[in-house]
Amino acid sequence: MVEVRTHGRRSPARQLRAYARPKLTGFAGRRFAAILAGLTVVAAGVVSFSFVPAGDSVADFDASFIEDARTGSQSNDAVILVTDSVLQPLDLRVLAEPPEVEPEDVETYDPGEVERLVNALIHDDVRRNAVEAYRRLQGHPEAKRRLERALHSYDRQQRQLAAMLIWPLGEAPTAPLIEVSVEGLHADGLPFDRETNSYSDGIDNAKSFFLRLRDYPSEARAALRRVIDSRDPQQRFLSAVLLACHGDAQYAWRATSVLLQHLEDNEIHGDGILAAHALYKFGAPARAFLERARHSADAQARTLLDRVLAGPDATTRRRQDDRLFFRKLENYDFVNFERRQYAAPPRRS
Repeated sequence: MVEVRTHGRRSPARQLRAYARPKLTGFAGRRFAAILAGLTVVAAGVVSFSFVPAGDSVADFDASFIEDARTGSQSNDAVILVTDSVLQPLDLRVLAEPPEVEPEDVETYDPGEVERLVNALIHDDVRRNAVEAYRRLQGHPEAKRRLERALHSYDRQQRQLAAMLIWPLGEAPTAPLIEVSVEGLHADGLPFDRETNSYSDGIDNAKSFFLRLRDYPSEARAALRRVIDSRDPQQRFLSAVLLACHGDAQYAWRATSVLLQHLEDNEIHGDGILAAHALYKFGAPARAFLERARHSADAQARTLLDRVLAGPDATTRRRQDDRLFFRKLENYDFVNFERRQYAAPPRRS
């Protein structure tokens, strides 16, 4: 038996010609090709007349074979067998299927373990147990119902870490999740490691919630309005940025007055450019307030206000390269009123 294997979408006829193509050059190659072609034709003719099934004619077989050769095989993987029967393309797609890969074992927690881990999120005197529980609960939808109950906890740290675990599960935020997230804009120092005097492993509830709330203007509007006059300067500033980016015209004066303070030169890194971006995104509702404020602002604030009021020029619009106008919120240096200095994350073994 002679096997001729096809590759890709070549037809049986092309594969047969490829097999018969001389591998030698010159006279020897032409002689070898002629002998092989003659033997193939003779064998096919003898087999066709000897083994055509009853009721079928040689003409019928030849026509079907020519049609197969013209249109190409429907299978990507076939074998043409030249044996003591007619030429047949055999479908080997089943054999060509990749072997099944065993799914990785994903650890799931029973209700008792979920309860233990969620309780470990509470602020206590056990060092790092909340952070370890937080890490273990990440990406576990079976814990979602228990985490939602933790949003109503008396313990602020448990509420905050529970909210951070719920957001990535991908469902639309509930009212309690919005409320806890707006609460988390506060400079609350969670979670803080007293022994190293640093924030644990880069967990930043304020930054995480700030970016999440950006995408839910209607759901977050009422809660953000309630904290626009917060005594905490970080919560007040971040809520004003979000209301401005959401275009909340009803609170234009209050949000603008908060943001204008941060255009001036101060010791807070990055607040001026972020405030200017928010005022630009605010658009028409803030424009009258900005024009009046320009006369009493310091040099830095006047420069930023002039840029906001003028808007991007044609070149800047084409290039989309000016961070005041076109940068995404997640690409700004996050305005950090706590001056966080994160501990290095643990090394992976």
